[in-house]
Amino acid sequence: MADRDEKILPALPQKRKRAREEGNVARSRELTAAASFLLVVIVIAGGGAMLGRFTMLAFRNALRATRSTSMGAAAAQALARPVAAALAFASLIAVGAVIGATAQDGFVFAPARLAPDPKRLNPLSYFGRTFSVPGLVELAKAAVKIVVIAAVGWQTARWTLRLGGPAGAIGAWMGALEAGTRRLLYITGALALVVGGVDYAHKRYEFESDLRMTRQEFRDELRQEEGDPHVKRAIRRAQRKTFKRIRGLHQAATASVVLTNPTHYAVALRYRRGFDQAPLIVAKGAGENALRIIAIARLAAVPVVENKPLARALYKVVEVGDFIPRQFYRAIAEVLAAIMRAERARKEAGIYTSG
Repeated sequence: MADRDEKILPALPQKRKRAREEGNVARSRELTAAASFLLVVIVIAGGGAMLGRFTMLAFRNALRATRSTSMGAAAAQALARPVAAALAFASLIAVGAVIGATAQDGFVFAPARLAPDPKRLNPLSYFGRTFSVPGLVELAKAAVKIVVIAAVGWQTARWTLRLGGPAGAIGAWMGALEAGTRRLLYITGALALVVGGVDYAHKRYEFESDLRMTRQEFRDELRQEEGDPHVKRAIRRAQRKTFKRIRGLHQAATASVVLTNPTHYAVALRYRRGFDQAPLIVAKGAGENALRIIAIARLAAVPVVENKPLARALYKVVEVGDFIPRQFYRAIAEVLAAIMRAERARKEAGIYTSG
């Protein structure tokens, strides 16, 4: 019983598709943040000199702006470049986040995730998530990251102090500060990438574990995906019946007689002496199908006889491809005999059927 309730079977494609449509994918925030950080580091490393000139120019403009008589203009001029730089960095972070998220599991658009969830606004739910096992794991990861970054920063600062040389050598100190900053960014970026990779592997494992199915869920999913066997058999029977009926419309050209209602029903019978053991229904139809049978019969010079009660009874009782029941033998024999007499009379009069 316990083995039956365990999730030991992999998820079927249909369940994976539903999870993706709901926005449930294996995605690591740590790896997304690492991608954003690395993109910023690459831009800073590639344009370090330009960034330094930009910073010096921003300070120079700020000092010049303070001499202006208009404080508003001075503030606007002093803030223009820093605000532009902040917007540029924000754009880099956003682009890095999109790249990192898309690289993990492709582009996912889930409108349901955008809808407001009252449960997330509930303080009790927030504390419940925070102090749950996953929440405590996230807090532990954040604490470890802070400790590691602080240790790397401290070691980088000590290395920078040794590299700067004696006090007063401003050029050496500026070079040491730039080298130390680069080193700090590179090491932090590498660590962020490692942590993000490990976190993504953990998220992927959790995602696959959550998607696993019990034996009963697996059977139910298969039944839903492929269809209930009883329903499938019923559909196949209906399809065969419809196909036989449609094919039978064209078989009306081989009939011996077509009985009509006159337009509501049409039943085509075939009886060949010495070949058919009894009259056989080769086609039947109602409404438009009845009109088609009548048209096909007339094109093939098959006699069309109006007999409302007999046509209605045969349509309701006998299926296409079946012989008529014994209770209809007498009535059908009378119809066939009348057709034969009429045919004989036309031949004797020298009139041949031409359709």
